[in-house]
Amino acid sequence: MPTSSPSPFPAPRSRRPSPRKHEAILAAAVEAFAENGYAATSMDSIAVAAEVSKQTVYHHFGNKNALFEAVIGRVSEAMSRPLLDGHTRDLGPQKTLTVFGRHILEFLLSRQTLALLRLIIAEAPKFEGLADMVIKSGMEGTTRAFVGYLGEETAKGRLAVDEPRQAAIIFFGMLAGHYRFRGLLGMLPALLPEEMDAHVDAVVRAFLKAYGRPPVDPPS
Repeated sequence: MPTSSPSPFPAPRSRRPSPRKHEAILAAAVEAFAENGYAATSMDSIAVAAEVSKQTVYHHFGNKNALFEAVIGRVSEAMSRPLLDGHTRDLGPQKTLTVFGRHILEFLLSRQTLALLRLIIAEAPKFEGLADMVIKSGMEGTTRAFVGYLGEETAKGRLAVDEPRQAAIIFFGMLAGHYRFRGLLGMLPALLPEEMDAHVDAVVRAFLKAYGRPPVDPPS
């Protein structure tokens, strides 16, 4: 009875993937995709940067598309982090919106995020489904978290938001639209911390003017 040729790779082990290696691969992939683009980034280069084997990268993520989707998901998770923090959510609308807004603005204007956004814009026409994947795995996750927060605050009587999704889109647009567009064109000067603070404060004041719960007049 003929024997089969030995596999070039050892049989996969049944142990659970290492969280440390998982995080190292994701971190390396974020940097590689941002710096080199999707097509020019190989699983080999990510493995080298993460200091793991190529087989380990495939074991954790399956293929490059799945790894890129995980990168976009990680970006969304990082953007939503303040809203997932119970302490931040309990600070009251003005403070929570300020903390969340400052975090979002810093994140969206970072070198790495702008590079990823440029990559997505450039690669979307070449890869069917890429734009849809980015919307579903990226901004949509942050939007859902914010929509949920606005609904909860309205139910508690601390905000008056009839259309939470529309309000979320307005908040994000006021917060980052102008700066992000200039950043994508490479025309955004570095913002000083006090400039960021002033912009976020202005956005939060405008948002609360539109959606804040009006004070109840005391009985006469």
